[in-house]
Amino acid sequence: MIASVRSFLTKRIFPTLFPSTSLRGAVVLLAVIAVSGCQTQQKQKTLGELIDEQTPSLKELSSYQSERQRRAMNRFLNLGKDQGGEVVVWFLNDPTVADNERVRVLLSWILSTWKDRRGMPFLLDSLESRDLGVLSLVEEGFANYGEDDVLARKLGDVLGESRSVDARRVASSVLSFMKSDMAVRILAEHVRKKDESNREVRGNCLLGVVGGPASETRLKALVDCLTDPDVDIRRLSWDALQREERFWRAVNSPKKVTAIYHPASEPVALADSVASIRRWLRKYGGTIY
Repeated sequence: MIASVRSFLTKRIFPTLFPSTSLRGAVVLLAVIAVSGCQTQQKQKTLGELIDEQTPSLKELSSYQSERQRRAMNRFLNLGKDQGGEVVVWFLNDPTVADNERVRVLLSWILSTWKDRRGMPFLLDSLESRDLGVLSLVEEGFANYGEDDVLARKLGDVLGESRSVDARRVASSVLSFMKSDMAVRILAEHVRKKDESNREVRGNCLLGVVGGPASETRLKALVDCLTDPDVDIRRLSWDALQREERFWRAVNSPKKVTAIYHPASEPVALADSVASIRRWLRKYGGTIY
């Protein structure tokens, strides 16, 4: 079809309108007209136009039907990071959206897929939610940012200050997957405080420490967890500690250490064993307690 139209224009119309124009010149002129038309059609929409177009999507975002939510989220995502980010931020600052927790979290989640930090404050605010579905989305949103020291510091504040167990659980879970020195230090410091009452939070902190790079902070946290109230946490810490190079350098007889420490021992015996381990590390491992 396009080829026939071009043939008609170049053989019949152009010679009539522009007698002196060569066939090659006519083709070039045709191409210019076509490109100009495409540029007109591809003109970017204004922010206001995009907001008007996406406003109906808010109703679908508030739906509890996953298919409707997914369609609405895809419409925002298809706008791309630049245009989509501006539209989403506009809606997040709209007072009518502020009262709808689910919509606010989903919009923040969309920003997190683009690693747009403007979504972080809204996700952090939702950590105090009692809706487990919302908290699950918040955790996914945080995970989308990956290794981010700004986020790690914010989650560290939540871990140390929030009275909500669910908020601390989400914060510790996200931090446990980060491998940066900052994330490991935050988790190690929290688990060493001994004032975390929730077993899952303490376990998340220890898992992050175990998976982190070797450091003085990590080694101390592993030793401190040898007296944790939960026997499973003590076992995990003991297993990780035995793989520490500095631990073996500090102890001449592995059998002797194994004989004096058992994760399932009574509290008094645990305290005595850990005190001995600390002395060995202080004397032979270069660790200062």
